Amino acid sequence: MAIHLKSGPRWLRGGLSYLLIFPWTLPFVRAQETPPPDQLSIVVVDGEGAINHVRQRASRDPIVRIEDERNRPIVGATVVFTLPADGASGEFNGSKTSTLVTDNQGQVVARGLKVNQTPGKLQIHVNASYRGVRSRTTITQFN
Repeated sequence: MAIHLKSGPRWLRGGLSYLLIFPWTLPFVRAQETPPPDQLSIVVVDGEGAINHVRQRASRDPIVRIEDERNRPIVGATVVFTLPADGASGEFNGSKTSTLVTDNQGQVVARGLKVNQTPGKLQIHVNASYRGVRSRTTITQFN
């Protein structure tokens, strides 16, 4: 059962009658999902080389941006920040790890980093994953 339009743009007339003839095709007329990236890059936006004052327990929150092979931000990537179990270390709100999801700019901020009283090199391990593609890096700070 098709309704043929006699006026209007040519593309609309043909397309509308097609959908009326084959209404079950409508669920298949969707935008193609973008394929996963070939690789992920972790760009350290802030926190690399930061000096944290152990007496104040003040620290600089690490910020990273996740990008694809064309330097485009990845929205919805999972990022895990992990602190060392001993030595120069700290906590993210009481935990050695913080798991976050990137925002519309492909960024995450590991808020709530409180360093311990041990002076030395603090290595924050960063792991990112998106649709089966993974990447990792380390952010170095100093207590």
